[in-house]
Amino acid sequence: MVRKIFVVMVIGLLGVGILMVSLARAGVEIMTKNGSLETMGKKEITVIKGNKLVVYKLPETGILPNNPLYLFKRVRDHLWLVFSYGINKSKIALLLADKKAAEFGRLATQENIDWALESGNEAVDKLEYAYYLSENLNISDVAKKLLLNQIYEAGYAYKQVFVLSGDKFNNNLESYKQLLNRINEWNKKQEKSVVEINN
Repeated sequence: MVRKIFVVMVIGLLGVGILMVSLARAGVEIMTKNGSLETMGKKEITVIKGNKLVVYKLPETGILPNNPLYLFKRVRDHLWLVFSYGINKSKIALLLADKKAAEFGRLATQENIDWALESGNEAVDKLEYAYYLSENLNISDVAKKLLLNQIYEAGYAYKQVFVLSGDKFNNNLESYKQLLNRINEWNKKQEKSVVEINN
């Protein structure tokens, strides 16, 4: 009896795994074919870029990290990166960074401070990864410049999201300051890189 239950559980887990892989592959194909990667942003963040205002759009978030079902979202996100390549991989990495920044805002509003800080740091991690992938792409200079400029704007949008929720972090001020320092350092580095790219 125990053996049958074990076999059924293994088959069930394999089935769920295969289903998740299939859905993730289909999701990557849909996003990269119909251009929906560029239109996922809904929440507008206005940032100052040089001497002009730029609107950066962050996606909406559904399930948050404090939900037990979030594990499935993490697996899906990982599979999206596994099944994508080239410029699409960079764009998906940036999308995942954007989602993390949006999560930060929602979690901070709900006063889930530890989760918010974790999401904020993951947003910067994924932004750095998107930049790394983009820098090493073998694509036209124009396409690379557009992508790197989008990454540059994302850093300033994230800072804006982090700052807007600053009053929620009085009890965890040191960790919040570290996150702000991290995004500020990133943005300074990006500013130098973008000046080099544009010259």
